[in-house]
Amino acid sequence: MDYGFLALLPPIVAIILAFLTKDVVISLTAGIFLGTTVVYGWNPFLGIIKSVSDYIVPSMASEWNAAILFQAALFGILITFLQNNGGAVALGYSMTKKMKTKKSTQVAAWCFGILIFFSDYFNTLMVGGLFRPITDEKRISREKLAYISDSTASAVCLLVPFSAWLAYVMGLIGNSYMELGITESPYVAYLKTIPYNSYAILVVVMVLAIAITGKDFGPMLKAERRADKGDVLRPGSKPLSSKELTDAKFEARTTDLSSFWLPIVVMMGSILPILLWDGGYPEKDFVDAIGSASGAVCLAWSVLLGVIVVVVQSLVKKTFTFSEAMELIMDGVKGMSMTYVILILAWSIGSLTKGMGAAEYLVPIIKGNIPVMFLPALVFITGALISFSTGTSYGTFAILVPIAIPLAAKLGAPMYPMIAAAFSGGLFGDHCSPISDTTVMSSTGAACDHIDHVKTQLPYALLCAAVATVGFIVSAAIGSGIITNIIVIALLIIALFVMNKATDKEEVKSKAKVVKNSIN
Repeated sequence: MDYGFLALLPPIVAIILAFLTKDVVISLTAGIFLGTTVVYGWNPFLGIIKSVSDYIVPSMASEWNAAILFQAALFGILITFLQNNGGAVALGYSMTKKMKTKKSTQVAAWCFGILIFFSDYFNTLMVGGLFRPITDEKRISREKLAYISDSTASAVCLLVPFSAWLAYVMGLIGNSYMELGITESPYVAYLKTIPYNSYAILVVVMVLAIAITGKDFGPMLKAERRADKGDVLRPGSKPLSSKELTDAKFEARTTDLSSFWLPIVVMMGSILPILLWDGGYPEKDFVDAIGSASGAVCLAWSVLLGVIVVVVQSLVKKTFTFSEAMELIMDGVKGMSMTYVILILAWSIGSLTKGMGAAEYLVPIIKGNIPVMFLPALVFITGALISFSTGTSYGTFAILVPIAIPLAAKLGAPMYPMIAAAFSGGLFGDHCSPISDTTVMSSTGAACDHIDHVKTQLPYALLCAAVATVGFIVSAAIGSGIITNIIVIALLIIALFVMNKATDKEEVKSKAKVVKNSIN
């Protein structure tokens, strides 16, 4: 049956409700219910029943989706142990001993943020908590510390293919691929999106560039000049942390860095051999074997090996008792509960919109009216608006990825830039929206006034977004992520120097005006 415009109702309703309620679960559920109601002759009772029986339950039943949910649970366990065994804390302390200047302190905080790639929440609290005493001593503003921790949290999780985000983004790609009959491994597809993820790359690069050059601009430059005079916090500000938290010290249960590195090395080192083995190597050649492997299952095995190592390691070293370890395992599984829910709803709404023919309705409208090279940029801008308004990256991914992939397949648009644009769009709001949990936790970890953090970081995020938009157009036109990155990073560096000079000139004019008024 041809549903025409009605095929767009599920994602449109989900987007509108996401704006209004800021709750992605309610929004996706409502979109699924409305779409199912349309399919079953506008019968709301059947809409409720069939939403569950035709879409939600089947989305949990497939082997691929079950493997993704299992993988997410394992990541939750691994992260919980790494958060509690003290290895990351010991690593942070070892790094802070080598910091002598403002520049080296900021670079070290950036490096530590990169190393804590497995969890955005853990990243923000650890970077802020461990480096706050050092940045205060070096007269680096709390706003700058919050910016560094925020920018090396979610962006790194999206760029490093071993983070807690991996199961989620693979689940979205894999489900859309199955719906379209695309046989490429979703893990391979995800890896191919990384060079095109312009916003995430620029966010991470910008922190390092500013740390090295000192070319701050806008409100952040003013905050840094205030900190130079000894005020790391704006007078009258209200830090988003209690005195008990800001004065608290992270307790390292161990000083052995292997408690941090060994599980990660085992997990990362086992991925390729397991993929090759599952894909039939050496009977098949290297590339074919990786492409034939079941990415979700293989990655679940790799994470399971990392979990086994961290649990055994903790028990052998007596970091935790057996009962404590079992509690941490359960905490890890429970900690990913929202991921499970959003994934299942995302799979359901993706299946629904495909069945209703949303892509078939959009293709003739877009074709001939919007050049294909502009589609990734359009997806990115749409995602940025949704994520900034809702504060959620996962929710934005869930809405946009099931739309972006079918459009790319049917319009001949570049698939990997389209997927990367959906990811980057979702990341934007997660990175800088005042209602994003990551933004709030960055303010908390750095003990910074939350509004001050948002005000100082937003110009940086908008600059990265503007340059990334150019990047998505370029990547769609030339088909090379590497060349695109060279271009956009160069543009970003030039923009930093220009914005720094502009802020300086504005301050000179402002001071001259004050002096003139005082004379008069």
